[in-house]
Amino acid sequence: MVRCDGMDRVFSRWMTELSLKKGVAVGVNSGQGAVKAAARAYEAARNALEYRAEHLVRRAAIERILKRELVLAEEPEIAADHLDQELSWADYTGEGEEQQKTRNLIIATLKKYKFFIAESGLERNWLTGVMSAEIENILNSNPDYGLFSKLGYAFMRRKFDVKNSNIDLPLSIAIERVMNQADDQVVSFKLFLLIQSQTHENPMEAIKKAYEIFMASKNNKLTGKLSNIVKKNVGPIIILRDMYFTNPEEFLTALTEKENFEKLGGLVFDEQVYRMKERIGRATVRSLIYIFLTKMLFVFILEVPIQKFTQSGINMTAMGINLALPLALMWFLAGTIRLPGKSDKEKLLKESWQVTRELSTAATEEIKLTQKKTQMAEIASRVFYILYSIFFVLIFTAIFWMLKKVQFGIIDMVIFLFFTSVVSFFAFRIRQNLVLYKISKGRNREETLVDLLLLPLVVAGSAISKEVSRLNFLIFIFDFVLEAPFKSILRFIDGWFEFLSIRKEEVME
Repeated sequence: MVRCDGMDRVFSRWMTELSLKKGVAVGVNSGQGAVKAAARAYEAARNALEYRAEHLVRRAAIERILKRELVLAEEPEIAADHLDQELSWADYTGEGEEQQKTRNLIIATLKKYKFFIAESGLERNWLTGVMSAEIENILNSNPDYGLFSKLGYAFMRRKFDVKNSNIDLPLSIAIERVMNQADDQVVSFKLFLLIQSQTHENPMEAIKKAYEIFMASKNNKLTGKLSNIVKKNVGPIIILRDMYFTNPEEFLTALTEKENFEKLGGLVFDEQVYRMKERIGRATVRSLIYIFLTKMLFVFILEVPIQKFTQSGINMTAMGINLALPLALMWFLAGTIRLPGKSDKEKLLKESWQVTRELSTAATEEIKLTQKKTQMAEIASRVFYILYSIFFVLIFTAIFWMLKKVQFGIIDMVIFLFFTSVVSFFAFRIRQNLVLYKISKGRNREETLVDLLLLPLVVAGSAISKEVSRLNFLIFIFDFVLEAPFKSILRFIDGWFEFLSIRKEEVME
């Protein structure tokens, strides 16, 4: 399904298109200060209930608004207006966009997905997620990112045996997940676009096929394996992309001379590392807020009632440990994250320059992906899984034993494991975002030891994080009990201020 153009042809087209780009200034949408302040405060509180990467926050807000509007608003035009208004309140959009054109595209998208929901028989939540990704793409349509994704795909694809065509689609998904940090909704939307562009099927058939492929990809081990390979090899394309978005005009000039390239690349690398440090701090704080709020929820609706019912009193020691230790663990794990250093910079810039010089014969090692395992490989794989399972059991047994020694009850143990697993997973995910700027394939002993000890907790935390939003009662309250009336009140207040503004203008005439 995915075509693999030659690296030199892709790069040539990519360079031509980049040279024609023009910058667009984006303003800041004005509105009533009090309404916007209330909306921003609500969004901050709501976002603290779910851990998401920063670039996915607006898409998630769009999805949340659409779930409500598709129920409450009968006409797509009304839903589009409410969506635009709420995004503007929360400072998710600005005035620089072509408002009417954008509104028309969003209305058409709403009508299309409303038809899908009614006639396709596919999961409503999945379709709403894909719709939110499409609207996010309308609001932030940046073809340059697509060009770099194509370049990244071509760069990685030529590392594999050309005959191995069964990796084309999984590799495309891996590129999206690694280079663009795409979530399930964005990946699904990109699959939908890909199917439509290459098969020219009608939208209904294309969305059905996208759903089938997406569901199959979730259980495809090859996609995960390719994502890991992409993380270790796509760094040169990432730094090229960051260099371009930092200074498009200087980037095109730097490609012609190594000294200028290394100068711009070095500045961009240092800036990106600084931003990584800031993102680690913000992600850590957001994770701590999430942990604290969820912990308080557990205290009031689960921990205290159960302890009162099953025990003579509340175990304050266990409750204190369950609150303090996950927070302390998050701070500790965040502090162990090693940022890319000088050696990473030198290796990354050297490889990225080589990519731009030797496009048709890039000196990169070929990666072998064998689908069929030998008998010895099968035996070794089974042995490793057995050892991993034993280690998994031993870690959790040791944790339960230590908790029993400090007189934890069963419910206290479950809560302890819940939060330490989620914290371990959050810290692991934060650290993974730094891998792209690290060329070294090895790991230091400290990281290896920490990974070994935390791996069972990370696995458990990953499974928990996928389901926790569905179980979080606070999210239900925010989304279905508070948000609808709150936004209606804000809409009324905003309309009142607009009315007063108009009346004021009439008096002044």
